[in-house]
Amino acid sequence: MLLGNFSEIGGRQIHQDDMRVLQEELLKAIQLQYIGQGAFILQGCVVTGGAGNYTIGDGLVLINGRVMEFSTVSGIPSFPRYMVQAADVQQDSFPLEQGGSAYKRTLIKAELVSSVPGSGEFITMNASGGRNYNDILASQFVRLSGNQTVNGQKNFTSDVISNGLNINSEINNINSSLSTKANKVTTVTGTDGLGGGGDLSSNRVIGIATGGVTNSKIADGAVTGSKISNASISPAKLDSDTNNLFRGNGYSDDFSVDFSTSYVQVASRTYSNKLWNLTYNTSRVRPYVSMQIQALRDSGGVDRIRLELQRSNNPSSGFVTIAYRYYRLDADSWCTCVIDKVDSGAFEGANYYRLVATNVEGTLCWMSSNFSGTVFGVNIY
Repeated sequence: MLLGNFSEIGGRQIHQDDMRVLQEELLKAIQLQYIGQGAFILQGCVVTGGAGNYTIGDGLVLINGRVMEFSTVSGIPSFPRYMVQAADVQQDSFPLEQGGSAYKRTLIKAELVSSVPGSGEFITMNASGGRNYNDILASQFVRLSGNQTVNGQKNFTSDVISNGLNINSEINNINSSLSTKANKVTTVTGTDGLGGGGDLSSNRVIGIATGGVTNSKIADGAVTGSKISNASISPAKLDSDTNNLFRGNGYSDDFSVDFSTSYVQVASRTYSNKLWNLTYNTSRVRPYVSMQIQALRDSGGVDRIRLELQRSNNPSSGFVTIAYRYYRLDADSWCTCVIDKVDSGAFEGANYYRLVATNVEGTLCWMSSNFSGTVFGVNIY
């Protein structure tokens, strides 16, 4: 730091460089203390107004290590804007004794631009202002009171106590508790017969999905008496499930049929006006199928008919014979002809059954127009 010496006895003349030294030393005291801190607002530069018409007021700023003025700018439509060092302005020229002229002062100013500068320091301005002196202090010191955003790492050699709590100890306790907790973004999802779930941001429920418990999910012998508590299955549920499990949803019977009131004289007849759709729900259950008609020989002689029980998974095509039986008709009275079978080859799904009757010895015979039949499930072991 340079000091002017003006105390000598006899007087001292003021030289040109004396003024320059005084000016430079004053600027040093201000500017050098902020080396490395970047550009910021020393004073003023307050933003007022609203969207479409902002104003930044007068102030002092430090840019590129130099203190400079900023003059008010109004009518700013939007932010961000950028405060940069403007070109130096020479002011107030005066004539020289030896001819010519020189400027008395150089004005160092800041200006506002709309694009990010490509070089040099600048202050980014927005509706709440720009980086200021308080921000510089906050980056250098940890305050003892009030709110502050602390950048970088701050090390303390002793415990930090706040409102009687040891902050270091509390942080360790929190970290220990967190290590035993699941992250809320962890997802639990029900699969393979289960449904529901989700992330752990709230309570989740896992349950059995509709149709989730199928034959493939249950091992043989897994459902024993000890697994089912007394009265745990309601009668209504038993009625419904017994129908689906042991009879099938296509169960039907016609026992009150008057065969003799409607009959035809034919060589063969396919009874396909009655179809059963059986669905069984366990690999041990198979449909028992029984169908019957009444037949009568033609006038005199002997007739012999063949009954065929046929099955398909299509109600109108693809029928194959799964059982057959012969009946001999040699009297003038109606004969009840029955064919039945436990269908071990039934499809898991829809099963359609029909009866085909054919006169295989003779030509025509009498067959009832109606028939009777029944289908229900039986366990096969």
